Amino acid sequence: IKNLESEINSHSQLFEKYNENSKRVMKIAFNILLSYTIYNWDGTFTNKSLIELLFPFLDAYMAQTPINGNENDFDDEKCESEIFTIFDVFYSDNDFAQLNNTSKQPFIKEILPKIGEVLEKQYEKLSNLLRQKQVHSLDFLRDDLSRWFVDIFHSNDSKDIQRLWISILSFEGSVAEFFKCFVIALLFYV
Repeated sequence: IKNLESEINSHSQLFEKYNENSKRVMKIAFNILLSYTIYNWDGTFTNKSLIELLFPFLDAYMAQTPINGNENDFDDEKCESEIFTIFDVFYSDNDFAQLNNTSKQPFIKEILPKIGEVLEKQYEKLSNLLRQKQVHSLDFLRDDLSRWFVDIFHSNDSKDIQRLWISILSFEGSVAEFFKCFVIALLFYV
């Protein structure tokens, strides 16, 4: 409880946009995270980024159903319940229990060589450019891949991270397949 309170308080700037309701929204975040850490004790015990992972869901929910200051307009328990359910699926499907241990994240280890194969077969010019730059492995992306959800695509209003998560959740393939496509697009962009 102390760790959760400390994390939420250290991220209080995220909640400032809710003005007089910021404490109420912080309490909602605390309740969701407390419930989730009890529900998924082993999977959340070492993760220090829970609030960063939760906040875009909370923020999106608040944008859909804003708190107007009237206690009767907004149901805190319904908010907590709905966000908890979505957060659980997102957290478990993306193996965030291993977020602080990138060497053990299986999907990251598996997709980087596969991305290299796709580049060789389908994007020869990009593959040649990477070799010219002395990039013979995509392992340099390993740490960044695991932090995309927390601090790589971070902005004060969380719109970038929301856009990324909506893309992942609406992608027809697996999460690993999304990352393959996204890394290739990112390499083209860079």
